Amino acid sequence: KPTKTLTEDLTDALSLVDYLGECGVYGDSWGGQIAFQLGARSELVKVVVGRVPVTDLNHFRNHKETRENPCAPDFFKDMAEYDTYEDVLRRPVPTLMFSGTRDESCPLEYHEKLFALLSEPKKHVVFEQPHDWGDDEGADAETTKEALAWFNQYLGKKRLQS
Repeated sequence: KPTKTLTEDLTDALSLVDYLGECGVYGDSWGGQIAFQLGARSELVKVVVGRVPVTDLNHFRNHKETRENPCAPDFFKDMAEYDTYEDVLRRPVPTLMFSGTRDESCPLEYHEKLFALLSEPKKHVVFEQPHDWGDDEGADAETTKEALAWFNQYLGKKRLQS
């Protein structure tokens, strides 16, 4: 759950990527937004996987502001400085994205728009799920299997084992 501004989250995550060196990144929901931003900003990020990622920041802000909002008070203040649809064009990176057809937080139409902009190699897997499908062990196991295969393909087994 978002607790800082997007800039603060990215600064922290970029510091971790710098420490790790070449790597792949995985993010779920808001973490998916961070994963896409890392892929756009760091040459060290070689693979991106996003599960029901926040893609359209305006929709996300409007959706969160109309519900009980667990975000930090300053969370939305710098969001206008980012545009996921433009940011992913910065550099090509192998990307795997998972979406749910019943996701109201991050609707499929926004994922499809983002997916169309991504460079190859890319893969989009769609499930009949809402945003929070963590209780569906079948879908959860399948996304884990797919993500590991994607990382293995683009990072190699040695990278996964270290």
